[in-house]
Amino acid sequence: MAKTISATTAAKHLREVLNDVEHRGETFEVERHGRPVARIGPTAQAAHRRLSWKEALALLNAGPSPDADFAKDLQELRQQVELPPEDPWARS
Repeated sequence: MAKTISATTAAKHLREVLNDVEHRGETFEVERHGRPVARIGPTAQAAHRRLSWKEALALLNAGPSPDADFAKDLQELRQQVELPPEDPWARS
């Protein structure tokens, strides 16, 4: 739901309005003389914004856990993959 603000408030606090749009995904309906004249909100591209660490961890914690055979499957894949040659620059 959009927050309603006056054109004067939008002009005086544009930086804060844009921060709320960018970081909180908020939408503002701008009124002039009591009538809605504009809407300020996230673009379609903003839907693909970068996540904060807190948001990313919450998504990972909410996601499914690996099944019981995951470790076995991973080990089998590692055995099938040819490892790269040793690093000639690594110290022995």
